[in-house]
Amino acid sequence: MKTLRDMTEPELRELMEAMARSIEKMAFAMGVEKPQFALLVWNDPQIAQYISNCTRETMIQALRETTDRIERNQDVPREGSVTGATGPDGDRIEIEDALLVGENELSKFLVGRVEGRWMGFALQGPKGQGGMFVFTELHEGTQLGLLDRERAIRLTGAVACDPEAMYGGIDRWHVPAELRGRPDDFRCVLCSQVGCDGVECQEPTGQEEVGP
Repeated sequence: MKTLRDMTEPELRELMEAMARSIEKMAFAMGVEKPQFALLVWNDPQIAQYISNCTRETMIQALRETTDRIERNQDVPREGSVTGATGPDGDRIEIEDALLVGENELSKFLVGRVEGRWMGFALQGPKGQGGMFVFTELHEGTQLGLLDRERAIRLTGAVACDPEAMYGGIDRWHVPAELRGRPDDFRCVLCSQVGCDGVECQEPTGQEEVGP
């Protein structure tokens, strides 16, 4: 069996093009719109071979961003389960179907399903060693979490970008533009808090007592 270095130029080109076609074929089979990609293969990491279906500038930008995240140990999966998180009452909770919404240098912002409701979280530090914080702004009445996943994604982004929440905003988004929430999209007109639906901040209306 030979290594990549032993292959002739035509053989190497045939191999790389076959692998690229396989990526596009699998993406199509799974109903994914044609993705851009850069595929690296090697036997010796100092002599990697690559093939890409995007511009050189785009490929370099994607590889550099990925390298930066790997070097910072920011390897939380975009989707999956996050175990061992701590809830508001100190209880251990299981987060299912976790989705990475965005991140900055200090935090990752996630949406996940807990007991059937979608909740938002900030995961701070490498591999979450700085702690996980639940976004209480995602609620319906007195119940934490939302039933609408897309609203939960947009509201999580809005909370992360709210200067008053002091999470530092989102430098890199991992969701489509239409799911990138802005603080003003969810800001209450009465109390200016992001995520407030205007019910809990209203002054109670007193009812005049009528005597006999």
